[in-house]
Amino acid sequence: RLCGLVAGHGYCVTGVKLCKVNTPWLTHVQLLRLRNPWGDGHEWRGAWSDDSEEWRLVPKEDKLRLRLQAADDGEFWMTFQAFKENFEEVYITSLNPHTLNKEALEHLYTLADVVTHVLHHPEEKRQQQQDKLTRRKLWEVVKYDGSWVRKVTAGGAPNDLRLFSSNPQYLLHLKEADDEAMEGGTCTVVISLTQKHRRVNNLPLLQVAVSVYQMEDGEAVTTPLHVSWFRLNRPLLLTKFVRTRTVTRRLHLPPGRYIIIPCTHSPDQEGDFLLRVFCQKSATMKEHDESPMLVDTHLEMGDKVDSRSTREESSSSCIQKDDFLAAAGEDGRMTAAILQNILNFLFSGELEFSLDLTRSLLAMMDRNFSGNVDFYEFDTLVCCLRRWMAVYKRKSEAETGLISGSVWGLGDALRELGYLLPRRLQALLVVRFGDQEGNISLRDFIMATCRISVML
Repeated sequence: RLCGLVAGHGYCVTGVKLCKVNTPWLTHVQLLRLRNPWGDGHEWRGAWSDDSEEWRLVPKEDKLRLRLQAADDGEFWMTFQAFKENFEEVYITSLNPHTLNKEALEHLYTLADVVTHVLHHPEEKRQQQQDKLTRRKLWEVVKYDGSWVRKVTAGGAPNDLRLFSSNPQYLLHLKEADDEAMEGGTCTVVISLTQKHRRVNNLPLLQVAVSVYQMEDGEAVTTPLHVSWFRLNRPLLLTKFVRTRTVTRRLHLPPGRYIIIPCTHSPDQEGDFLLRVFCQKSATMKEHDESPMLVDTHLEMGDKVDSRSTREESSSSCIQKDDFLAAAGEDGRMTAAILQNILNFLFSGELEFSLDLTRSLLAMMDRNFSGNVDFYEFDTLVCCLRRWMAVYKRKSEAETGLISGSVWGLGDALRELGYLLPRRLQALLVVRFGDQEGNISLRDFIMATCRISVML
C-alpha cells in the first residue's frame, strides 16, 4: 500500500497512450490508464500519478486530450514498466463473443500489444496477426442464471452422489461439429461458471467447480437425473474446486447431449451463479428439471365429491351434513370464521388453524368465488387435509418432527401428492415457508400445498 495500490486487488485497464514528453533524453513514454473499481482515493502514488512532477513534461494540448484530472476517483496513469513491476496477471475479456466484432477486435489487439510489449514488433507482423483475429468466426452463447439453495439445490461435491444429484442440472445439445473439423469431428465448447453478488454482499468466494456428463443418444432418463444415474456414469470433466469468481474450461466434444452441473465444494453452501456456454456452432441448453404440473391424484381440488361414499376413513372423521348445516349460515354455506372453528375442532391436537390459513384453504375450494364453502366442498377439504397431514407425517424427520426442504423431504412429499415442481420453485417454497435450517412445519406445509393447488 506504500505505492497506493491494494495488494491482491483487481484493476481495469481503461486506456493506453504513447505520450510525447519534452526532454532531451526521451521523446515518448508508454502510459496505461487504470481504474480501481472502488472509485476512491486508493490510487497509484508513483511516477505519472495524478499530481506527479512528470506531467510537467507533457504538452498542455496532450494533457487536454488525455482528460487528465487530479481527483480521488480511482483512475490514474502509470508507465508500462511500472505496470509490469506491480501486476502479475492480465485478463483480456469481453462481455460475450458477440461483442468481438471487427472494431472490438482491433481495440482488443491494441490492448494486447501494450500488455505483451508488442509495440516493438514490426508493423507488418502486427498487421498479419490483426487480420487473423478479424477473420475469426463469432461464437454462439447460451446462458442461465441459477442458485444454490440450502437443502434444495446446494448438493456439494460428487463424493456424496445422493446430495450431488440435487445440484442444478443443465442439458446441453451440440448438434453439429465445427466448420474446421474433419468428418466425425468435434465441437469447441467453452464453459464458464461465475459466482454472483459475493463482493457486493461482503461474502467470501465459494470453492466451486463444473462437472460435465455425456448422455447416450436416445437414452431415456428421468428429469432431473436421479442418484442411480450418476452411480452408473462417470463425468467427462470435473474441474478442480477453486475459490475464484469464475471457472472456465475449453473442451472439444463430439455432437450429442451433455449434462452440465455447477456445484460447490460442500453441501448447503448458498450462492447465485451465472453459467455460460460458448460454441462455434449453434447449440441449445435448458434446465434439466421437471415442468410444473398436477399429475393424476387421488383427489382433485374443487371436485364436489361426497367422500363419505368413496372413503370410509374420511367419512368417519367428517361431521354429518345436518351438523354442518346447523353450524352454517341460512344459505347452507360456511364463512371463513365458522370454518376456522370447525377445523380446529376436527384437528384438535394436530394443528391449530389461523384465520389466515383458513381463508387460504377456503379460497382454494371456493371455485364459484362466493367467499364461503358448502358441505361437499367442506367434506373434500377435510379429506385433503387428512391426506396432506398423513404424507407430512411419513416424510418428516424423526429427530425434529419437521419435514426437510430437501428433494427427499418436501420434494418427495409434493410428488406423492401429485405435484411436480422444478427445483427452483421448491427453493422458493423453502425460502418462503422454511425456517433457518430449511425445515418446514406442518402449518407452513399446509399453506404451501394450498398455494400450489391454486397455482396448478
